[in-house]
Amino acid sequence: MAIRIGGTSIIDDNKNISNVGVVTIGTGGTTGRVQVGTGTTIFGSGNVAIAGTLSALDISVPLKIDGFSPSHLATNVATDTNIEIYFNKAVGVGTTGFVEIRNNSGTALQRFNVGAATTQISFTGASRVLTINPTSNLPKSSPGVASTIFVVVTSDFINDPNFKGINVSGSVGVGTTYKFSTEAVLLGQSYEGGYLICVASGIQWIVSPIAAEVSRSWYLRNDANTRAQQVSGGCSGWFVPSMAQYQNPGYACRSFWDSYSSMQYWSSEDCQGGPNGCWLSMGNAQTNPNNKNSIYCVRSFRCVTY
Repeated sequence: MAIRIGGTSIIDDNKNISNVGVVTIGTGGTTGRVQVGTGTTIFGSGNVAIAGTLSALDISVPLKIDGFSPSHLATNVATDTNIEIYFNKAVGVGTTGFVEIRNNSGTALQRFNVGAATTQISFTGASRVLTINPTSNLPKSSPGVASTIFVVVTSDFINDPNFKGINVSGSVGVGTTYKFSTEAVLLGQSYEGGYLICVASGIQWIVSPIAAEVSRSWYLRNDANTRAQQVSGGCSGWFVPSMAQYQNPGYACRSFWDSYSSMQYWSSEDCQGGPNGCWLSMGNAQTNPNNKNSIYCVRSFRCVTY
């Protein structure tokens, strides 16, 4: 008597095994299946139905990544968000390795090493969720260019030989690429040490905050640049605008300044030579020369290219 499954001979009449490879047992459903006792059925589709309790020893479940938060390729992500990596089983920290948060150019914004005393890295949910709490807000995207965040986790940071790393050069496997972009800064919002007032031709125009405004003679106008650097937390590249720059984007985009005086502002220009400098009124856009020893407001700008 031969034993066959789905028309394929397994053991012939002479007790010879005639097929030791893959046995096709049909297409699933109620036909082409193997019945084990009264409860366990192996269907042709490859599904196993078990009625009752499965008892087994040394079942190994390979580690994989089930998902991310924010999700891969997410956009408009809040800059104060935590980053979470979901695994299919409990994991732990290895003995070496690191986690890094990198920007578009690959520069490391924040780094957390194994063994370093930090509360920014934690495991939750029965150790299935790796949570990264950045020490400071992520950089915002700006009009015209997205701020893309890459989360790098080296393969040795997780104590599992099946983990190949995330965004690591040469890594393979499920979920090894992960990035998202942050919410965009809007005109009039705090940005790059001041307030974003205009974006045009690849240039972002920043006006220094009201706290950086000074009242000086034309000769001492550059005190505004020094003050702007102090107030902005060390941002450099501040300059006193020319008359044309004060007019546009300065006056033209004045609604995006945090605050300003309606009085005259010194420009960087020498007007008509001699004792006169050029100023502009932020009240009515009037421009005039006046004696360089006169005391007027001075406000600095800086430009960021993208």
